[in-house]
Amino acid sequence: MVSIRRKGDGSYRDLMEKVARDLCLDELLDGARRVLIKPNFVTAKTSAEGVTVNLEVVGHLVEIINETCGAEVVVGETALIDTEEVFRSLGVYGLESYGCRVVNFESDEWVEVAPPAPLLLKRFLTPRTAVDSDVVINVSKMKTHELTGVTLGLKNFFGLLSAGGRRYAHKHDVNRAIVDVYSYYEGTRRMASIIEGLTALSGRSGPIIGTPVQADCLVSSTNTVAADAAGAAIMGAVPSQIEHIRLAAEFSGVDID
Repeated sequence: MVSIRRKGDGSYRDLMEKVARDLCLDELLDGARRVLIKPNFVTAKTSAEGVTVNLEVVGHLVEIINETCGAEVVVGETALIDTEEVFRSLGVYGLESYGCRVVNFESDEWVEVAPPAPLLLKRFLTPRTAVDSDVVINVSKMKTHELTGVTLGLKNFFGLLSAGGRRYAHKHDVNRAIVDVYSYYEGTRRMASIIEGLTALSGRSGPIIGTPVQADCLVSSTNTVAADAAGAAIMGAVPSQIEHIRLAAEFSGVDID
């Protein structure tokens, strides 16, 4: 199931409580020891510019997780440029006041893993913090992308690939690499996907340069492929024509129509 919510005049807390119910978050988190929230803080541009995830969305999600279970909550990310600089500029460490630990993956231990059915990457490096998490909640931004058409939940997994792995993928086949990283986590973790499109990004030069669009929507699902198909359709794209969504749908057996 895919849920689409609008914030409207309501509060971010009310919005995230509705999303938690849509995701049956209490069931998803049952017995979890560590929950990783993987946001999109790719650069120092703000949520209002349509580039990074809204901090209040993440903060209230942290609150609700803490109220639901006793798991450790970690918010972890690696940016395109100096991640520490991005975190300071956006105020990411302020999220710790909601009850989480913020991790700069650049400083994390990176471990080698293997996707179940590799399309490009037979093995790749990914953060130890992510590997040691029981649940991954993927909070992506709704944006266009000059190489992949759109960047939503599936593309957000690319931030769990080492810098060397990302360079290799861009040279050879970024769409297949996206699915390799996604498929590893899809097969080994409980997951949920939240696509923050309250202010989305449009334009051929995304995901950093473009025009902010007040889409006022938040898409959520426990199925990342289904959430991406819905998000792409909202953006006016045909999901089956987005290569990494099509490949991920084939891997997971999801009917994206």
